[in-house]
Amino acid sequence: MDIYSLARDADKSFGTVAKECGVSRSHISKVAGGTRMPSLDIAAKIAQALGVPLAVLVEAINKGWKGFAYKDEIRRDGGNRDTSRP
Repeated sequence: MDIYSLARDADKSFGTVAKECGVSRSHISKVAGGTRMPSLDIAAKIAQALGVPLAVLVEAINKGWKGFAYKDEIRRDGGNRDTSRP
């Protein structure tokens, strides 16, 4: 099961889920698309909005996770990761 299916089963749009979670629709779309990993707090809110256990949502997120390319990562201190290495 993926997040798209969970939202469809809950009869909710990503916009509705986002509003219930206090994040942008884009944030939910990126989580569903596997390009953004939510914090545990946000994941719990998404699970609650979709009416599923957190474990089900985590499984759906892991199934669709694409990971990061080095050039797309941003360090916690706000600097960009060094992309000059092979």
